[in-house]
Amino acid sequence: MKTFRLHYFIVLLSMLSLALGVTLPGSVKASPPVRSLVVDANATRWLAQAQATLRSSEIQYRDRTRLIGDNITGVVQTLKAAAEGVLRAREAVERTTATYEGALAQLRAGELTLIDTLTTEEELLGDQTELLRQQQVYLSTLARLRFESGQLVSFSGLGDASESLRFLPTEFVVR
Repeated sequence: MKTFRLHYFIVLLSMLSLALGVTLPGSVKASPPVRSLVVDANATRWLAQAQATLRSSEIQYRDRTRLIGDNITGVVQTLKAAAEGVLRAREAVERTTATYEGALAQLRAGELTLIDTLTTEEELLGDQTELLRQQQVYLSTLARLRFESGQLVSFSGLGDASESLRFLPTEFVVR
């Protein structure tokens, strides 16, 4: 964007200098009768080109802003659904853990067979695996939201010798 603005500043400065008859360093000054015709034609052409490019850039900017807003809205909805999935999976693990602990107590008391206890343990492992999958979906969606909103990485010292990019993966660790 800075290059874009600099280009237009240079174009506008050139047009202004030509219109005022001022010679910029590195430019060639034409003879007065020819200069006015060339300046008018060139200035008109440059101005029309600059205006067309500016309109095109404004349209692209509005389109990208709308697209980013739509993407963020969609990802937020997905993130809410993923968070609900994590909560449901945690509740399932808690219920299955209680069932497994009860099955172990019944096994010790001789009221339940080893096969039934192993089946209950298998259900617990399945629920724990589903919880991990739901957490992975949630964290992936969170990373996508941060990417879409421009907060996945942070920059410091832009334009300096100390310019750096920072990504903290610990922000995604759930404890």
